[in-house]
Amino acid sequence: MATKKQATKDNTSFWDTEMLIGYINSDELHKTSVSLCTKGEKKYISLTNQYRTQANPQFKVRSGFAIPYQSAEQVTALIMRGVSEAKKLMW
Repeated sequence: MATKKQATKDNTSFWDTEMLIGYINSDELHKTSVSLCTKGEKKYISLTNQYRTQANPQFKVRSGFAIPYQSAEQVTALIMRGVSEAKKLMW
């Protein structure tokens, strides 16, 4: 369930609500996260690339983007088409 995050010194989240769906570890210092988010009345799926250093175990956002929820199925279809084409090319 999503919970509303309040911006504070320690939590300066852009989103009104954010629910982590899951993440993929690229390696021990990098991961990509997928979240369901809201800003006002609008809904998004957010993807962020995060990193941490050996000295600091806290992950920080390096980059990311958000897809409007109503476009998510179209984007998913394009990604799956890309995967299918890559398989045909034996990538």
